[in-house]
Amino acid sequence: MGSATIYYFRPPSPRDQPQVFEHMSTGSGSQPWDIEVGPDGAPWFIEPHSNRVGNYTPGTLTYFNWYELPVSSSTPYGLDIAQGVTWFTEKDGNRVGQLQPLKGILREFALPGAAPTEIAVDATGCAWIAASNQDKLIRWCPPYFQFAHLPLVRRDK
Repeated sequence: MGSATIYYFRPPSPRDQPQVFEHMSTGSGSQPWDIEVGPDGAPWFIEPHSNRVGNYTPGTLTYFNWYELPVSSSTPYGLDIAQGVTWFTEKDGNRVGQLQPLKGILREFALPGAAPTEIAVDATGCAWIAASNQDKLIRWCPPYFQFAHLPLVRRDK
């Protein structure tokens, strides 16, 4: 399998006529899918066959940061970026994940039987997920992973 490439289109300015498309190799065997641009202008993308999420990081030795997903063969499919969080779906893994790269946090949430495909995050931080196997849309709002610890209440007779 050959090397995959991401293309960056830069409209030429009237003063200079640089090459309009800039080519960035993502590595041998790479198959980028679904791309979103983060608030810093760097593109993020997923690789379903390599089971990872990545972003282009100019100025580094490799030019790409890769985040391997913990569930093997989960097939990342959809991607969105909002409020410093990279969201993604895992179609075959029946999961939704969120990556906070500045904090080094990768979290996932199971959606049994959903086969989630696309994801979009609204202005309030709610993630909207297309559950293709269930003919539904799923809404997931903050707090995403907050767990409550309630006291044990006993009643002695």
